[in-house]
Amino acid sequence: VEQLAGTSGGRVWSARSDAELQRLFTTALDEMRGRYLLSFSPQGPLRSGWHALRVRLKNGGGDITARPGYFVTP
Repeated sequence: VEQLAGTSGGRVWSARSDAELQRLFTTALDEMRGRYLLSFSPQGPLRSGWHALRVRLKNGGGDITARPGYFVTP
């Protein structure tokens, strides 16, 4: 499950108590409020196979959650 979530740019969180679930939910809401969404559309003809993506911040200062790439089927 963790590998699938990581491949898609997500995460897996697990809570063992109501209090922990509330803390994780609050953390998720805080992260969503401070989030930007970037999209990518490749130009030109698409080549089949795996295409790695690298997302970075020009001036640093932030956390990036992104999938490592995408796969194009023939």
